[in-house]
Amino acid sequence: MSEQVQELINKIKSEGIQTAKAQAKEIEKQSREKVEAIIADAGRKARQMIVDAEAANKKQEESTKKILEQSARDMLLKLREEVQATLGKLVARDIKESLTAEHMHKYILEVAKGYLSDNKGVEDITVRLNDESLQKLKSGYLSKLKEQLMLPIVLRADEDMGDGFTISFDKGKSCFDFTDESLVEYFAGYLSADIVSCLKSDSSN
Repeated sequence: MSEQVQELINKIKSEGIQTAKAQAKEIEKQSREKVEAIIADAGRKARQMIVDAEAANKKQEESTKKILEQSARDMLLKLREEVQATLGKLVARDIKESLTAEHMHKYILEVAKGYLSDNKGVEDITVRLNDESLQKLKSGYLSKLKEQLMLPIVLRADEDMGDGFTISFDKGKSCFDFTDESLVEYFAGYLSADIVSCLKSDSSN
């Protein structure tokens, strides 16, 4: 009787050990699966964080690039304006200094010769200038101009005119404008175009 009891006890112990081992393996398996899932999830989150960081960095780089490009454009525009203003002042000064009665005599002569060489039938030449220039030209150079061009020259005062002159070969119907204002606009614009071209070339390099 005691042997049967002992066998029963041993059987129960053996079955309990087997059950415990099976449960332990199951717990171990579930634990491993949970750990692997946690690691995989952490890996996905880490990769997403890297992607998000790269996207944010790229966006920041693009934003910084746009800011720098706009700053460069603003700087070039400001530089261009300053250069044009300086050129305008320099050109205005040089033109004013060159529009003396002596120089205007030469300019009128050259313009008239150039026009008359290609156009016949001109009866007289009309020159408009301010009163001060008219008096200086009239007293010192008018007779020379008439002799050199062999045409009547009509001088007319224009109180609204600055330095320089206009010259007409069709009795005032049309004229060539060599006033200081027109010359400054022409030369400053011409020089500014060259400066702008240089600035554009520099900015593209």
